[in-house]
Amino acid sequence: MKARNLSWMLAGATIALLAAAPGAFAQGTQETPPPAGEAAPTAPAATPAPEATQPTSPPAGDAAQGTPAPAANGDTQQLPEVEIIQTQPKPETKPPEEKPPEIVTKKKPAPAPVAAAPQPKAKPKPAAAPASPPPAPVVAQEAAPQPVTLPTPAGGPSPENTPVKMSPMAGSEIPLEKVPGAVSTISGAQIMREGSGQVQNTLQQQVPGIILSDTAGSSFRTDVSYRGFDASPIGGRSQALAVYMNGIRINEAFGDTVNLDALPAIAISDIAVVGANPVFGLNAIGGAISITMKDGFQYQGATIDVMGGSFGRRQISAEAGARSGNFSAYAAGEYLAEDGFRDFSEAQIKRMYTDLGFKNDVAELHFSFNGAKSDAGVVTAAPVDLLAMDWSRTFTSPQNTEYEVLMPSLRGSVQVTDTLSFSGLTYYRKFKQNVLDGNLTEVGECEDPANAGFLCLPGDDAPEERVTDTSGNFVTEDDVPGPLGSLERITQDAESYGGSAQLVERARIFDRPNQFLVGVSYDHGKVSYQTSSELGTVGDRFVVTGSGIVVGGPDDLLPRDLTSENDYYGIYFSNTLDVTDAFTVTVGGRYNNATIKLTDLTGDFPELNTTNKYDRFNPMAG
Repeated sequence: MKARNLSWMLAGATIALLAAAPGAFAQGTQETPPPAGEAAPTAPAATPAPEATQPTSPPAGDAAQGTPAPAANGDTQQLPEVEIIQTQPKPETKPPEEKPPEIVTKKKPAPAPVAAAPQPKAKPKPAAAPASPPPAPVVAQEAAPQPVTLPTPAGGPSPENTPVKMSPMAGSEIPLEKVPGAVSTISGAQIMREGSGQVQNTLQQQVPGIILSDTAGSSFRTDVSYRGFDASPIGGRSQALAVYMNGIRINEAFGDTVNLDALPAIAISDIAVVGANPVFGLNAIGGAISITMKDGFQYQGATIDVMGGSFGRRQISAEAGARSGNFSAYAAGEYLAEDGFRDFSEAQIKRMYTDLGFKNDVAELHFSFNGAKSDAGVVTAAPVDLLAMDWSRTFTSPQNTEYEVLMPSLRGSVQVTDTLSFSGLTYYRKFKQNVLDGNLTEVGECEDPANAGFLCLPGDDAPEERVTDTSGNFVTEDDVPGPLGSLERITQDAESYGGSAQLVERARIFDRPNQFLVGVSYDHGKVSYQTSSELGTVGDRFVVTGSGIVVGGPDDLLPRDLTSENDYYGIYFSNTLDVTDAFTVTVGGRYNNATIKLTDLTGDFPELNTTNKYDRFNPMAG
């Protein structure tokens, strides 16, 4: 009984050691298994299995290290063996992070597997232990930097590979890195983050080489200059940038002016600014600005944005889009207004854009409408002496420009074959503009005594001439009290329409990727243009008040009334071949034929009755 009680005591001590020092137990089992002969006296058949294994486990020797050996004679043979088991594993340099001993105890009946089991468990990653445990961590550490270097090799897509149109119309896109020239792209999100509500401001912020100039005196009607080439809302400026919206050229029919403020910024999907490319047609000598608007397939949901700022600035933008099966709808509108920081510089814009779309696996069709109405005080430069009195002062007013734009359009595309696609569009544009400009005038009191009491226009190398009204009556000093000024009025009423068609073939050539496109375009415009000058009086704060007398002579001050008719034809092509994965060659060109006919409706200026023709083929390669 003493021997049995001692066995139970040893079993209890072993269990305590097992929980306190699992690492020593695992180390002992790796080198020397417990003697099989010692299990018989301490594990009779009636004893439970866990009790039978405890006295034979190697941790029993660990108990002898910190606890005096029992005095029982029957157990003295076990103590030396336990000491041997304990001392043998000490030379081994095993990591302290050994796994729990439950696995070892379960494997006890088969000593050999028990010795092998702790080896994989001792490694940081059990899954890597069976196959060469030491190299496993090294491979994992070296693999970490590989994702950083993956985007750099050629042949893989990168975020910079934004598709860019190689022509004004959709369907001609190629990756940005293959375009032979400078290209800058702007997303609609960047436009909204900029927050001004003006496309021009975003262009200056995001596109290298673009600067704005406030020639018109209004933040809504700024000039865009790209590397010295302009797109301006002011007539008479050299217009050297072509501007497209959804593939439609929106340079106005008279003077090729550009009104970027007619486009609601919230409705813009993206903008691409490309360098000089003849494929983009007239005015593209300095480059082209291609604007793509949103539709219901791209945007679903609703957004409203309200902002306010200094000098009475307020802005409301809203958009909504939805899609149902093959159909989509989108609408957006904006209202911008400000009081301005100078006298008489109030401005406001109302603009909207809508799109109805249909799309299936082979075809896509969109009907769009863009409308805008603008009324802006366009105060210009003032003398330094006047600004020294007050920074808000203006020199002569009113100076105001208002316009309206209406433009419905229809565009679509068809995937004819796996490699061939066809695109087409048509549009109608109505543009009306009124300019009122208060100025000082050259008209004054006559110096010749023979003309005393009348108003005259002095001549440089000729005698002065009396001023008449439109009825031929001479204007006297009493008709218009001084100081004299004038109100210049310029009006234009333009209608334009046109269309384009394009084929794009992407069949491989010499087993290399290739894109060939060919297209035609036609644009017609008819403009009614009138100017007049009304005499007035310059009053307080240099405000000119009209007298109702419209100048009818001399000839330099006669009203103008003429029409302009434009017919523009164009045919273009472009081919882009991937010679290698890293080398792409693009060739192309465009033939333009333009006819501009001017007709004087007053009969006073027959020299204006002209027909001007222009035609030229412009090639390109890169």
